[in-house]
Amino acid sequence: MFSETILALKERNPEASKGVIKRTRDVKRLSLVVHRLLRSLILFPTERPSEMKPIDSVDFLRVIDKTTEVSGAVKKIAESVITEGQTFPNSILDSLLKTSNKVLELYDWSMQALMSKDLELANRVLDEKPKLNFDDLWELLQKEEKKMKISGPAFSHIHRIIDNFKQIYLYALEISEIAIDRAEELS
Repeated sequence: MFSETILALKERNPEASKGVIKRTRDVKRLSLVVHRLLRSLILFPTERPSEMKPIDSVDFLRVIDKTTEVSGAVKKIAESVITEGQTFPNSILDSLLKTSNKVLELYDWSMQALMSKDLELANRVLDEKPKLNFDDLWELLQKEEKKMKISGPAFSHIHRIIDNFKQIYLYALEISEIAIDRAEELS
């Protein structure tokens, strides 16, 4: 969903984002089903597979919540792409795309680290924190607004996109921390 939304932004094609918004509802439904399943595994330990510990259910409940939040952030980005309809400087678009690619990469790494209990990969996500600076993007947006190269509505939509990139990044950090906890169980 995130990749499709970014592609819609890159191609300046708001129609491509509409499917993402519809699928957000499906993500919420699926997360509710998984949430109930994991809770039942905690409540009824005899039904739990032997290789699964109660703490696994707790960890996965946390991850499901973060994944649902990521879906909501992606939906907000998609809505901003749809309503954007304004033109804005290529410098901002290029910076948004570069940031989105990095955020998506870090989110993917955090999920891979979680599933494989890869401590090194989870730490790599956390190590990227100083390198990903959303303030630079915000400053660029403000500069372009001062030059009158961006309209008020476009400014607010781009600001919303930046904020949601940051949220997704913070969720990736949290998932990486869960992955570290899970990896340390093996030690």
